Amino acid sequence: MLVAKLLRTHQWYKNLVIFIPLIFSNNLFEPILFLETVLGFTALCFISSTNYIINDMVDVEKDRLHPEKRKRPIASGAVSRKFAGFMATLLFASSMLISFFLEPLFILWPIMLFISTQIYSMWLKRIPIIDIHMIALNFIIRTTAGSVAIGVVTSPWLFILAFMLALYLALGKRISELKKLGKNAARHKAVFNFYDADILKSFMLVVTAVLISTYCFYTFLARPDGYMMLTIPIAVFLVFRYFYMIRSDSRVGERTEFVIKDKQMLIGTTIWVLMSIVILYLIQ
Repeated sequence: MLVAKLLRTHQWYKNLVIFIPLIFSNNLFEPILFLETVLGFTALCFISSTNYIINDMVDVEKDRLHPEKRKRPIASGAVSRKFAGFMATLLFASSMLISFFLEPLFILWPIMLFISTQIYSMWLKRIPIIDIHMIALNFIIRTTAGSVAIGVVTSPWLFILAFMLALYLALGKRISELKKLGKNAARHKAVFNFYDADILKSFMLVVTAVLISTYCFYTFLARPDGYMMLTIPIAVFLVFRYFYMIRSDSRVGERTEFVIKDKQMLIGTTIWVLMSIVILYLIQ
């Protein structure tokens, strides 16, 4: 349990976007390609945990001043820096080995994810607007990794969707953090010297509009018969529901994985997934 907290395995869901190329290239039920994607997912999860551990080691003093982050294994003293460093090294090496075994070229993607995350953590997270763009860039890296892992060409609209969705979620997190930390927000994150509720709300509205528009364009172009457009109402509902939860002080913004605890989001997501699979795989 303690190791899982150190690795932040609850954050591994972010790497699930690597399955987007597999699913939307109609290869979900191809055993070999599915296994290759799983291996790629594992490599990205290991590199993500490496980044989390390094970040916790660097920010340990700041984390001890944060109401939630002070409970992390390193900040609380439950895990030593020596053990954390060993785990980070082991995970990084394992990610490289899996990536090279999967596809020699694929090794570049975990490396890019590692470098971009470290640049973000050590520098760019303090620069407003660029901070949320770096988060979104990491989702693009994860999505393109899925294409490289199985050797397929993916619609550029899906990459745009991944980028806009990541911006949307990042802004939601910033709004939740600002509400929770209040006047002390800037003490924990320098970007809150720039961000305020009005700016974040304006950004959120713009990104929401672009996200929905991009999804509509994708569904129109995905299949000549237009059946994917049937999923638009569900997708729009999910976007609006998440926005509502952010505005109503739900913890889903702070911890996106909490979305599964909301019945409406869970039911809506399940319906969207089932509709997409039926349309892509069963309707010819």
